[in-house]
This record gives sequence, C-alpha cells and structure tokens, in this order.
Amino acid sequence: MGIKGLTTFMKSNPQLMKEIRLHDTEVVIDGNSLYHFIFYSNQLDFLHGGDYDQYAYKIIKFFNLLHCCNIQPYIVFDGGNDPNDMKFQTSHKRMKQRLEMAMQLAKGHKGDCKVMPILAFDTFRAVLKEIMIPFAVCDFEADIEIAKLANKLNCPVLSDDSDFYIFPLTAGFIPFESVSFTEQETRMENDSLENFLSARRYHVNNFVHFFPSLGRKVLHLIAALLGNDYVDTQIFKPFYSSIWRYEGYTPFSIPITDKRTLKVILWLRGLKTYEDGISAITSRALTSQHLETILSALKRTKTAFTFNASDSTLFPHFKQNSSAIAKQIGGQNGSMIPEWYVCYHRQGILPPSSLDIITLRRKFLIPQVEDPNSTSSYRCSAKLREYMYGILLSEDIEDKGLTADMISDVEEYDRKGHTLLSETVYALRTLTGYGELPYLSVIPNLSSSEKENILRRIIDMPSFSIDYMAKDLELVLGIVLFWIKRAKPHVTIFHLHSILVCLIMLKLKWVLFHHGTTGCEKNLIEVTVLDMTGESLKEVFFKLNQYSAKIHHTTEHPVDSSVIHGFAQFQTCLMGTMHLNSLLMCPFPNPCIHHLFSGTFLYNVYLELKKQESADLFIHKVLLMESSLAQIHQCLFDAVINALDSKGIAAASRYFEECTDHTEKKKKHKRPQRVQTSSQSTGNRFSVLYMRESDED
Repeated sequence: MGIKGLTTFMKSNPQLMKEIRLHDTEVVIDGNSLYHFIFYSNQLDFLHGGDYDQYAYKIIKFFNLLHCCNIQPYIVFDGGNDPNDMKFQTSHKRMKQRLEMAMQLAKGHKGDCKVMPILAFDTFRAVLKEIMIPFAVCDFEADIEIAKLANKLNCPVLSDDSDFYIFPLTAGFIPFESVSFTEQETRMENDSLENFLSARRYHVNNFVHFFPSLGRKVLHLIAALLGNDYVDTQIFKPFYSSIWRYEGYTPFSIPITDKRTLKVILWLRGLKTYEDGISAITSRALTSQHLETILSALKRTKTAFTFNASDSTLFPHFKQNSSAIAKQIGGQNGSMIPEWYVCYHRQGILPPSSLDIITLRRKFLIPQVEDPNSTSSYRCSAKLREYMYGILLSEDIEDKGLTADMISDVEEYDRKGHTLLSETVYALRTLTGYGELPYLSVIPNLSSSEKENILRRIIDMPSFSIDYMAKDLELVLGIVLFWIKRAKPHVTIFHLHSILVCLIMLKLKWVLFHHGTTGCEKNLIEVTVLDMTGESLKEVFFKLNQYSAKIHHTTEHPVDSSVIHGFAQFQTCLMGTMHLNSLLMCPFPNPCIHHLFSGTFLYNVYLELKKQESADLFIHKVLLMESSLAQIHQCLFDAVINALDSKGIAAASRYFEECTDHTEKKKKHKRPQRVQTSSQSTGNRFSVLYMRESDED
C-alpha cells in the first residue's frame, strides 16, 4: 500500500519527526519494505540477475547491527492478495511498470529503472532462517497486522510504507531513510558504553495537532483524498475542482508542484467536523452510482486503517510460540485450505504468492531483465507450474466432483514481447510414470521417498552415481538438466560451465570468509574445499573473485541481454523447483540461492570463456590444475552431459545453442582425450578424469 505524495510531504516537514536514539527495544519491521531497502540502499547489481551472495552478506550485516544495539526485530511479510481482489488494478499496474523497466534495462537504457531480482525474497527469507531472526507471513495484507503487533508490544514500526503515517501507532513510526545505520556509542553515568542508532520517529499526534476540529479522523480523510491502493482518486475529480480556489496559510511546507496536497490540507484545516467533510465530498457526486463509489472508497479506507491491538494474530506466534490456527482460509470455490498448508504459509516455508493460486486462480510472473526479443524466460519452467497448480487446486477439484483427468485453470500474467498479457494455463493432475498427483490435504501423509519420487519425475531427474553428491547438490544438478532441456532459446555450453564454476566459487568464498561449513548438507564441493590448504583457497579465490567486479556498460561494451536471458531461464527453473519442493514438504533440502547464483560473476565468466581458445583448459587453470577443484568441476560437467546423452558431449550438443566463438567451432573437429592430472596420481578420493583438447582428428 501507500498514500500518494505523503512521503514527500513528510520529508518536507521534518518538524513532524522527533530525533531519538534507537536501542534496547523491540521493533516490528515491515518485511517487504526491508528486503527492498537492504538491496537498493547497498546499490547491489540488479541488471545481471542478482548477486545473491552479496545480498546475503548485507542482510546478515544489517541484523548484526541491530543486535549490537540490543534491538530485537520481528519481521512481518505480506501474504497473498486479498480474495476481495480490490488491489488487482494496483498490482497489474505495478507489474506493467516493472516489465517496462526490465525491458529498458535489457536494452541498455538504465535511467531511474530498478528491477528487484526475482529470487531476492526467497534469499531474504532463507537468510532470516539461517541467522534465526523471528518472522511471520500474514494471510494477506500485512500492514494492519504490523500495526496491531506494534501496539500490542508498545514498540515502533520500521518501514518505508507511507501507510504507517496514518496508522495510530502508540510507539510511533520510523521510516528506514530516517535511520543512520551506523553504530554509535555513548558513555553512561556508570562508565559503561551504550550502542545506538540515530533515528527520527513520527507519531500521528504530531500531525493531528494541526487539525483540532477533526482529531484523528483527519487521517482517514487525507488517506482517501490523496489516494491509496484501494482508492482511484479519479472519483474525487469533481471534489478537487470545488476546492481548487482555496487559499490561505498552512503551517506545513508543501512543494509548489503538489497543488492537490496543498488544497486538500487547506480544506481540511477549515473543516468544523468530520461529518461536514464527508458531506462536502459526497455532495460532488455526479450520479447515484458515483455517490455509491465514493461512499464505498471512504468506507474501505476507514476500515483499512482501523484496528484493535488486542486482535493481534501475530502476538501468539512471536511471544507464545504458538502454531495454532487462528482462522482458516477458504479457497475460491468454498473449500477450506488444509491446516498444514496454512501453518507452512504463515511460517514462511511456502511462497506467499501460491496462496493466490488457491484463492484467486491467478499468478503474476514477476518480470526480470532478459532478452526482449526472446520468449519469456518463464516459458522454460511452465511445466513445473502446471504440476504445482494441479496440487494446489486439488481440493477444489475434489469438491467440484471432477476427476483427475478433468482440468482447472489459472490465469497467468507473463511477458509477450514487451507487453504484459494474461493466458489461461491448465493445471496438470496426472504425472507420467506416477499416476494421479496427491491431493493437497494428503501430502503430509506421504512418505519422504514418495514425495521425492514425485519431484524427481516432474523434473525428470536421474540418479547420479557420484560419491559425496548429497541431496542438495543432486537437486541443483537436476534443475540444471531441466533448464538445459527446456530452455528456448537453447543455452550455450558456456552457460553450463559458468553455473558450475559459480557453484564452486560461492562455496569456496563462504568457507574462506566464514572459516567453516555452510551449514547446508555437506556435498563433494564443500568437502573438497574444506580439505584444501588456506593458501590454495586464497589463490583460487583471488583468480575467481576478479569476475565478481561490478560491470559498467558503455556504448562500446553494451549489455548482452542474450547472455543474461539464459541465466534468467535458469532462475525461473530454480524458483519453480524450489516452490514445488516446498509444497511437497521438502523431500530435498532447498538449494541455498546465495551459495548458487551470483549474476555479475556468471555474466563475466561467460564472456571470459567466449574469449578463450579453450574454455575447458582455462577453467582448470583458474581452479588450479593440481587441485581437486578442477576435477570436481569436470565431474559435475560430465554428470550433466552424460545425463543429457550417454554418448557424451557430441550427442548432447543438440541441447545447446551453437557457439559462435571460433574456438568452439574448432572443437567440432577434435576428439576429446582423457589424461591424468598430478592430483589423480596421488590417490585423491575425488579424482576423476577430465577432458582436454587433442589435435588428433
């Protein structure tokens, strides 16, 4: 949500805020605002798909700072869209704007365009779990639940959502940009040191004070007249015309360009009662239908900002460790969503957007930076979503008396060229080789092996006969295979190499800087890295880390959106598989995104590989010929290629876009030769043979 122009108004009137030292307190934080704030305030790259490793580091740093000041955060996220669907037009408009910005970025026109990478939320949520920060997901809109919890705890709200200037928060509202996120300290009387953050806090009374005749009722009027997510201000045009003549003194500083806010403020200060205001607004209705629309908008706004703190559903979750279902959620056709699903949703285990599938039969596929001239990157992962819809809608299908072969549909909004369009997508209920998919309510009763079997069959994942594979890495390779097979246009062999090198680099980086395991299931990459000496780790990291350097595109070196598109397709496959895995109650550990994907690194490595005479030889040199990492890369590469086609790279090449690089053309006329490395002769437990070019025909 958000009140149009209100943030600008508050910035222009700092007298409405009070300087404070933030420390030794609880705070309720708007999670959706926070994950955007941390990403953008740190100026992280969003053009190349997302540097999730750097993002994770900044998230951890943020919460370490709060901890140093003894600030206890409670993070609250939005859930699905309200089933009343009042915000559809707002959501649709934002998606269109996001798509436009993504397409501009892909063409090299940056300007003020910013597009959050599509796995940022999943990364943020995963890091919160890792560092044990308490959080919850609301059923639908979070704002009012945030306000209730804050008042129940008598603590401030942190957000950048201007709605919180309207809510009657007992301990006030602190906008993110009013906080100096630099730890400061002061010496106390007992000679101890106290850490704090400098901030400015707003309280509604500071604003209401200037409207003595209206009191806090002025808040509902200004929220409606300036416009919010539930109100189209076009309905107030006749009213705006009637107050345009107002002149006079106002104690506020209002930009001269914002005449509407100025006139509304002047009019509000002249009112005698709240009822007079309502009467003046409704008297400008042009027809009886117009009057009904105005009254409905005023009522919706008042309801959206009125609450009782004692009704907080989040307080038991955070303070009493309660997992009890406060209320059930109904599907579109009246069926009740299973209790386990609601619990998982509120705990943040399931993606909030999945709730829209059940309640609204709608899915917005979030636009990302990709090649505008290619098919949407989400086409690559369409099959994953169709099976997911089949499970999510199974209770409705059962209640309607449909059989597994009968269909239910979902309205998907995706990019077609440069335009956001809707398409009817049919849910799949029958899985080849398995049969009818389980109903949503039955999933908790399935064995782990059966849930694993379902996911394996959906993504067509083979079993990999590799020591120390571990299930998390096995799933990643399964996703890589699915991506390569489904990508349109096809990805290149350089895309595959880059992904595998990125896997190694991010695991190495974590172990090097955190001096230990990642906390995930140990796989052959991590075991190998932990076996290496500190000097070898640093040497490899020094060689690889140069490709994490920020890219400054120019007219001479424009962004290559075709390269980005391949990795964008991988992200949609990764997202789709993770969400399916979560829906099946995680038969596999979900991949750790910030140990898997770093967009800038992938882009740079891809371009570097294209320049090399031999991509294979270059990778092995970077990973140190004599180290185990080179063999690990080749082991993973061979596992993928052999799974694509047991006849090897030549046969598997049909899955890849033909490389235009001169070296790759030469490779077509060469036969791979397997040679031993020095590490193999020393009995390395992970030794595998790797491919090197031969001049033989």
